[in-house]
Amino acid sequence: MLTFKSATARPIAVRIGLAVAALVFLMLAVSLVNLYGLRGMVRAVDSASHSAEILASVNGATGRVENFIATRDQESLSQAEGMVATAITGLAAIPVAEAQSLKGSLERLAGAIAALRAATLTMDGETENMTAHYERMREATIVVEQGIADGLKTLGARATDHQARVSNIESAHRILDILRNGERIITANVAKVLVTGDGAAATAASSACAALPPVVEQLRELMGAPQEVETLGQLATAVAAACLAVEQLGAAPKLRGGEALRHLGTVGDVAERLEVMLGEVEEHVAHEASDIQAATGLLQNAAALSKRFAERVATLEAQTLSFRLAPSAEVASAVDAILDELSRLARVLPSSVGPQTDATPQTVSDQIAGYRAAFARFHQASNALSDARDQVRNEARSAGLLVARFAGQARSDALVHKDRGMLATIIAGAVAILLAGAIAWSTSRFVAQPIVALASVMRRLAAGDLSAEIASAGRGDEIGIMTRAVRVFQENALRIRVLEAEAEAERQQVQASLERMVDERTDTLHRQTEVLEAQAVELIQARNQAETANRAKSDFVATVSHELRTPLTLILAPGAALGGDHPARGLACASRARPTQCAALDEPGE
Repeated sequence: MLTFKSATARPIAVRIGLAVAALVFLMLAVSLVNLYGLRGMVRAVDSASHSAEILASVNGATGRVENFIATRDQESLSQAEGMVATAITGLAAIPVAEAQSLKGSLERLAGAIAALRAATLTMDGETENMTAHYERMREATIVVEQGIADGLKTLGARATDHQARVSNIESAHRILDILRNGERIITANVAKVLVTGDGAAATAASSACAALPPVVEQLRELMGAPQEVETLGQLATAVAAACLAVEQLGAAPKLRGGEALRHLGTVGDVAERLEVMLGEVEEHVAHEASDIQAATGLLQNAAALSKRFAERVATLEAQTLSFRLAPSAEVASAVDAILDELSRLARVLPSSVGPQTDATPQTVSDQIAGYRAAFARFHQASNALSDARDQVRNEARSAGLLVARFAGQARSDALVHKDRGMLATIIAGAVAILLAGAIAWSTSRFVAQPIVALASVMRRLAAGDLSAEIASAGRGDEIGIMTRAVRVFQENALRIRVLEAEAEAERQQVQASLERMVDERTDTLHRQTEVLEAQAVELIQARNQAETANRAKSDFVATVSHELRTPLTLILAPGAALGGDHPARGLACASRARPTQCAALDEPGE
């Protein structure tokens, strides 16, 4: 038959063990609940962590794409692709339903990055093409400008030669005028000689003839055409013949005068022909001046066109660079307008300047057309790049929203598990508090109070109060054992108290007898002490008297010794030889009259 023991019948260790077991069981239950909640929180935190890693990868990929768009760094684009691939790989750590929706967004993001790379490669290739066409256009422009510069240089040389020829023609006209003036002077003087026979006129004519050959030589220097040279030879011959006739005018005036006039007429005719030749040359030179002026105007116009072409080419490069940095429809329209203007200028560029300019307009037109086609492809790739960039941003934003939603859901799940764990902890804490209160009450009621009562009894026993009542002696636990042990101590103390009373009575009797013996012995000793004290006083007085006598004796001996030392010295000196080292002894022995003095004298030496 099952029976239950009362609380006081069980040992305290058993009761404490049961209470501890109850608390351990409660903590175990709480730990299991918390473990379940913790596992849920761990799953939620892992999901949130992986979502955060995926979000970080997506954000990092977006940042690398932006950096690639700004710097065209292919390494940044490769890093972005690697981050997207890492994010796709990380989808295995999150729930399947969430991973599927996020995987599509990440795959579209990877496709947009691939399109971005393709568009960039196209743009780089077309940039190289545009650069090549631009360099060829610049080279063609340089060739044209060099040809124009060479043409202007040639025209400058022609203009200089033209000015020299004009100056020569003017000088030739002046020399011919001098020649005709000299011919008229000679003719007048010769005619005067023929009419009057004046010798001075002959002399003047001879002097004028002497000045004509140098004039002819100056004409030779200025007029070098073959026909002019031949005519100048005729002129020199006629001048020489006329001068010869003038020199011989005195010997045969009429004959030589007629010859001189005929030769002078020939000189005039030749001078007229030379004037006509100079007129023809002057007309040709005037036409040449018009040609030089027209060619100079054309080359200057060509130079202005070439300068405008070069400026527009530089503007084209600047606008293209601006479009590459910030693509826009306005900049694209400006580039097309510049290409149209360059096409018009290419059609009117000069094609007859320099050795290589025959193919220049066609080459420039081809380069302009190639540049236009490359820019169109670049524009198309730029639009594709912009679309891919927008798609990257949109897909990154979409993926970010999905990841944020997943992370929010994971945080919500973590909070739910946290709340459940907190609720379980609170309930377990309340139960633990109640159980602890019950244990505390039970301990106070069945353990602490009996122990306090037992301690009070033990203090009374220790104080000597052996009449204290000891309760709880019938308990079956440790407190009952301790109570019964205290009762044994009380009974032993009572027996010890009886024995101590008996011993005290016997001790008092022994003490009384001892006190009588002590009193008797004390009286005897007191009397003996008084006798001894009297004897001691007498002895002290005798000692004092002896000390006084000794001091008086010492003083007397010292006085006598002082008073007798001189006379004895005088008396004992002669007998020193007799007594040797003891003069007193010698004296005593010599006199033998007072033997007591000799003995007295011997005592100090001994």
